[in-house]
Order: sequence, then structure tokens, then C-alpha cells
Amino acid sequence: MRVVEFITFPDISPEVPVENFPIEPKFAFKDFTVGTLFPWEEFIIQFDEEDRETVNNYRDAIIAERIKCTSYPHQYDANLKTCAVFEDGTIAYWGCRDWSAMMAAIWSYAENKRYGSHDFI
Repeated sequence: MRVVEFITFPDISPEVPVENFPIEPKFAFKDFTVGTLFPWEEFIIQFDEEDRETVNNYRDAIIAERIKCTSYPHQYDANLKTCAVFEDGTIAYWGCRDWSAMMAAIWSYAENKRYGSHDFI
């Protein structure tokens, strides 16, 4: 599945408080430790095999759009489009630690650097 656009976190549903949002997308981490390095190869295996193509497409869309920020702007900047909308209408948004881990994995891959999640808290 591919990303069709990015929207802001407040655009998801301005009338619904963040704490009442459903958990989307269905991607989930098995383990998470703040400060852990996340090379893409280790990050991607945390997802179910059937989700990996979508996660790789998500990574590529983030790189193409140059979305590189910490979790605070991801969740609170009303002008920053960081939430992916997929072909089926699923909207991807993340909590602080998950966003930080994903950013570290994506930008370690894209820039051939060693980012840790603490770089994107």
C-alpha cells in the first residue's frame, strides 16, 4: 500500500481529543528502548511480514517529502504535514517514542548515519 498524501496531526480529526484517537496504522513494535539505534534492517523486522512493503513505501514517502522532525512537531505543529494517508484511507500517526524510533531508522537509512531515537525525541 502506498502513501497518497500527508496531512497535519490536527487535520486528522480536530473535534476528537488526541487521547481518544484509535491506534493507527496497525503497525506495532515488539520492543522499544529509548536511545536504541535503529538501522532500517532491524527496524523493519519488527513489523508483520505482510506489512513490510507498506512500511518501506512509507519510509520512501517520508524521505521524498523530507519529513525530518521530532515527535513534538509531528503531534502539535498545525502547519507541518507528517501524518501519512494511505490508499485505503488509513492514517498513520505515532506517539512520541514510536515516531522517534521511526525517524531514527528512516534517516539512518537515508543519510547513512547512525541515529538513535533520542535524536528525534
